[in-house]
Amino acid sequence: KTYDVKLTSSYTMNTNGMTALLGWKTVTIKVSATAQSTTETKNALSMFLVLDRSGSMEEDTATVNEASPTTTVTYDCGYYNNKGKWVSKTCSYEETNYYTKIESLKLAVASLTTQLNTADPETKYVRTAAVSYNASMQTPTTLGWGTTTALNYVKALTATGGTDSSTAMARAYSDVAKASEDAAHKAKNGQTPSKFILFMTDGDNNYTSADTKTKATCDTAKAAGVQIFTVAFMAPSKGQTLLKYCASSTSNYYDAQNAAELVAAFKEIGDKAVQASTRLTN
Repeated sequence: KTYDVKLTSSYTMNTNGMTALLGWKTVTIKVSATAQSTTETKNALSMFLVLDRSGSMEEDTATVNEASPTTTVTYDCGYYNNKGKWVSKTCSYEETNYYTKIESLKLAVASLTTQLNTADPETKYVRTAAVSYNASMQTPTTLGWGTTTALNYVKALTATGGTDSSTAMARAYSDVAKASEDAAHKAKNGQTPSKFILFMTDGDNNYTSADTKTKATCDTAKAAGVQIFTVAFMAPSKGQTLLKYCASSTSNYYDAQNAAELVAAFKEIGDKAVQASTRLTN
């Protein structure tokens, strides 16, 4: 709901002796101000997450796992004689435990979904889905109310294989652009939703043709009014170039170099998707 609010106040004061000689015993002072404001804006939206789970996502980041800052590493370190039988000996040492990229991604998606859930506690305005890819697309979730299904999908991801984002991006756009998606929102909240794709990778596609196809999907999506956010997570220059191309604007592109920056990027994307505003008109 939008409100136009006008405040008017007046005060009648006595004049000083000099002004009274001119015939004005009192003077009325008036002040008026006008503002336009909205209640908490519930911006209906549909968001599809397109997430890289290739083998490089198993690599460590430079961010220490705060919950478990060290890990025990065991290794064979020779043999010992146990009653005439040689038995292998196991030694161990402690080393710093860093978040892997795939663990960081799960934290980031949890941060994003928290933003969406806070804005839509009754799950009436937000629909989400997720698809992962490595050398091929994995089975995606379907767009549904709230964030639970998409978050659980991401929590179960493992890192393996090569990289080809083309089919996953095409599927995300196809699903989010369907007329049935608009109809689902109309039936529940009466709005035409804003539509988003969040595209994240830590590498680059293994084939030039995959870049070409992905860019074509990005062009089509942006022309159709779908906003694309892209996040390069410790990605090489070729991967960064693709994501910069696909982002709807320079402010929709994020370059995260560690786990903390990845979580912050996903949180900010969530903020942008659900932001509300109040503006002064006079």
